[in-house]
Amino acid sequence: MILLNLVRRNLALYFNNRKRIFFSLFGVLISIILYFVFLKSMIQRGFSSIPNGVKLLDSWLIGGTVLLAAITTTEDSLYQKLYDRDSNRLKDLLVTDASYAQIDISYAISAWLIGVIMQFVVFVILSVIFTASDGLSIDVSILTQLVIGMAVSSLVWTLFNMIIVMIIKSSTLVPSISSIISSCAGFFAGVYMPIGSLPTGAQTFLNYTPAPYGSAMFRDVLMHNQLQTSFQHVNASVMNDFIKTMGLQINGFDTFNGNMMMSLLFVALFLVFFFALLFINKKNA
Repeated sequence: MILLNLVRRNLALYFNNRKRIFFSLFGVLISIILYFVFLKSMIQRGFSSIPNGVKLLDSWLIGGTVLLAAITTTEDSLYQKLYDRDSNRLKDLLVTDASYAQIDISYAISAWLIGVIMQFVVFVILSVIFTASDGLSIDVSILTQLVIGMAVSSLVWTLFNMIIVMIIKSSTLVPSISSIISSCAGFFAGVYMPIGSLPTGAQTFLNYTPAPYGSAMFRDVLMHNQLQTSFQHVNASVMNDFIKTMGLQINGFDTFNGNMMMSLLFVALFLVFFFALLFINKKNA
């Protein structure tokens, strides 16, 4: 009951603060603006021979942006621990029957839930926008896969951001750290520009970070059916160029045929973050 009340408190503090929600989605807003103003027309010119190519691009953006929401919203939610510590609210919470362990677990659970909820909200909003503007149709049969992906993604980035929070010593650093992560996350997730359009060195570096695998996992689910339809009567080389440029193939794993492998890689990254978190926690104890 104590843990549940703590989780409710953290959720209320996040969702009752509109300014906080806005800034936790700032990276998402940047990705949407860049897509409409710059990326959409540029990519369309490069793959003008693809039937219904705009629908592929819309699904591509949705997949990457949903992943971006997982990164930034779990990050912002976990900063509540720093705010509570610096304002001495943590001491107030300890006056109750809550223990340090329960309080820490409540931050993690809250961040995970917020990540799942905000990913789904971003997915719904973008789906409505692209359905109205481009006639995009989302197959309801993929919703289960998407929600599972959102749950896994939120878990991975909650653990990752818990490591960041453990390293940060004061809430005064939050605005700076948040800006850096929000700005960089879009590049790592391949949202601000396709991974295939980056220099070879940058592509190699990104291939060994978790974000591209997460966005590729979502993009595979969202784009799979449309890929089969759009490239049915198009030269195979055009499809290969599209897959490479748009970051649908990472380290030889082609998401068009290997969504399960992508999911397993993403879960493996979760385990890496989990053990890293245990190590840092033990070292700080």
